[in-house]
Amino acid sequence: MNRYSTSLLEYKIETSFKYRLYFFSGIIILTFLIFIVQLVNLQLIYGTENYLKAERFVRRTESLPAARGQIYDRHFRSPEHSSPLVSNSSSLDVILNNNLLKNDPILIKKFIFYFYDTLGISKTYYINDLTEEKIKRKLRSRQPIMLLQGVSRKQHERILSIDSIARYVQLLPTPRRIYHLGPALAHVTGYVGLPDINDVKLREIKLYQLVGKAGLEIQYDQFLRGSDGFRIQKKNSEGNIQEERIIEHARMGDNLVLSIDQKIQYAAYSALKGFRGTAIALKPSTGEVLALASNPSYDPNILSGKNKKEKQQHYLKILKHRGFLNLAIQSKFPPASTFKTLVGLAALESEHKINFQPSQTFYCNAKFILKSSMASVPDQEFKCWDNKGHGNNDLIHALEKSCSVYFYNLGQKLGSDSILYYSRLFGLDKKTNID
Repeated sequence: MNRYSTSLLEYKIETSFKYRLYFFSGIIILTFLIFIVQLVNLQLIYGTENYLKAERFVRRTESLPAARGQIYDRHFRSPEHSSPLVSNSSSLDVILNNNLLKNDPILIKKFIFYFYDTLGISKTYYINDLTEEKIKRKLRSRQPIMLLQGVSRKQHERILSIDSIARYVQLLPTPRRIYHLGPALAHVTGYVGLPDINDVKLREIKLYQLVGKAGLEIQYDQFLRGSDGFRIQKKNSEGNIQEERIIEHARMGDNLVLSIDQKIQYAAYSALKGFRGTAIALKPSTGEVLALASNPSYDPNILSGKNKKEKQQHYLKILKHRGFLNLAIQSKFPPASTFKTLVGLAALESEHKINFQPSQTFYCNAKFILKSSMASVPDQEFKCWDNKGHGNNDLIHALEKSCSVYFYNLGQKLGSDSILYYSRLFGLDKKTNID
């Protein structure tokens, strides 16, 4: 091989090496350019969006349920100097920390079995809520998995003492409703509970909030409910809380002051025990309701409580005795002797038209015969409440003795038009629109 051939070979090798060098350098430069473009893309263009996505893995916004407004009777002076009819107390709920169980439905189900078994809670309490499908649904919707509501002091101590339980759960303080008169005022106050589908759709209520289910609790729900607060929790990679910050404090709902007098209310309900009926006490000068009792009743403390088994048993008992029916405003009854006063008033107002004097008497022999105006229809007999009769009575004595025969006679003399006219003046043809 001559010198010329050697130089040519070296030249080809050198040229090939340069091309390879340029090729690999180009790949490295292109890779760096891609990295730079991607960094610009991630940090500058989509930086805020990516930051929020990252925050979702380590940060959780949690609602702080607001306490409902308290309910007082007519003697309210101030929250510090008045005993409420309905108040709140603090209660603890146990919520599962899904992150520590890797959001795995199988692991979560095993832990829940272990949790209830350790606390000695019957399977009937939780077995229907432990299907994998229900657990998956809650995980998908990021809903908290509630293990226990209203834990007792003994349960609380046991949870804290067992590390294999305590590290996987959170204890969440929640307000609890207390009805101090219980069944005696149940039909007036109503009770609270968790919302159903219609509540969420129609009333813009969140799933965890307590809402009114009957009585004044539902009538004034939007005022009593208050505004929930919010706190932010930041967690580390193991799912433990690293930082907690309240960004908005919960605001208690508005208080409600009733016209009810709790002593009269309790006396009215006590008088009804053993009877099916209702008792209403009004202040004549203003129409204020001082007492409104109905029996059979129910215990709103049980229905608003967190013991599922106790609630179910009480609910069945209420349905059996029709305890939800407020006989004072949801039933129809004949006015009976209370209507006699209105007939007497109508007669006094119309005395010049019907030639009536309060001293005029009618004889009561314990029955009143209404003569028939048609040959084919027999006369009708109406009896007085006293089988012995009341003899001769004027208006004052007839009212005193509540003599039915006297007012049958007076009503016949007065005529239906006058009775209807004065009944309408008293609003007896209209709804009371009581709240």
